[in-house]
Amino acid sequence: MLHSRGFEIRVITDDGVLEEYGTRVTGASVHCHIPSQANQSFRFELKNHSYMNITFWCYADGICIGGRLCKPQGTSQLSRFVVSHSVARPFTFAAVELSESSDAVATDPANITSLGTITVKVIRVKPCGRTERTYEVPALLNGPIDEKSKKIGTHHVILGPEIPLKASHNIYLSEEIDSESQPFAEFIFQYRPKASLQAQGIIPVTPGPSLEGPPSQGSNNGDRSPNSPIPGPSDVVRNAIVTPPPVPVIAREIDVKPATEIENATGNHDEELALLEEQAHLLKMQAENVQERLNRIRARRVRTQKQQRLSLSPSTRGSRQEPIEVD
Repeated sequence: MLHSRGFEIRVITDDGVLEEYGTRVTGASVHCHIPSQANQSFRFELKNHSYMNITFWCYADGICIGGRLCKPQGTSQLSRFVVSHSVARPFTFAAVELSESSDAVATDPANITSLGTITVKVIRVKPCGRTERTYEVPALLNGPIDEKSKKIGTHHVILGPEIPLKASHNIYLSEEIDSESQPFAEFIFQYRPKASLQAQGIIPVTPGPSLEGPPSQGSNNGDRSPNSPIPGPSDVVRNAIVTPPPVPVIAREIDVKPATEIENATGNHDEELALLEEQAHLLKMQAENVQERLNRIRARRVRTQKQQRLSLSPSTRGSRQEPIEVD
């Protein structure tokens, strides 16, 4: 699960939560890689730990595929695109089709560069009512692309088979505080087939069992003279100490460790710093909320005390009473 500025988000399939790899933080943006599987539906789940109303907008391959309001301290999910008053289609990973013809591109070529990228933008909003939903299907990739685009073996996002809706729902109207170009927080998922991420060294490859058998017990007999007695327990211990141990399997995994993880392990504290800033920001908001409540309570107590003093003091002709503030 990715974290930024009091928000958590994860991508979930029927098989469970997709694990993130190579996570890195740049300001309010969090980047990672996730493994995708063709013909697998998925959904977004966002948790709002702040005291703000927000809308999270989701973009697949550079195209907006919908958004959802999430209230303070709430959780919201987005799993499908509503294409009519009674039908929706789930978000689904699919394999990219290639063609030898350069005329086979079925979408805007500018969007091809964004294939394999999911972006979620968190925008602070002020809800201001509801309105009737309009239906406009997003222009996702809908056909083969030129094989020269170097997208071999990659995936893209499509709208899956139609599923019926129980009823038509209105949508929230809101006034946005942040802009699309400068969101309050941003999460970027680079999705690829698992084999592709393993080939790039982003997902470590689990090595198989070693084909080398155990070392021969007589491998160190050359160190003894021909007249040596049969080795006893002390000789076994001595040989065990002298014999170099086999190389642990874990040592081989270091060579395929992702470069981003190595960078983080050698002194890149951006992720830790961003997490601490996020916690500090959340605590600050909570403290401001508590302080505001304290100020209101103290103000009411002061007004009450003034009213009590005025009601108990004898009235004097010509005296000027202090005005009382009333809520």
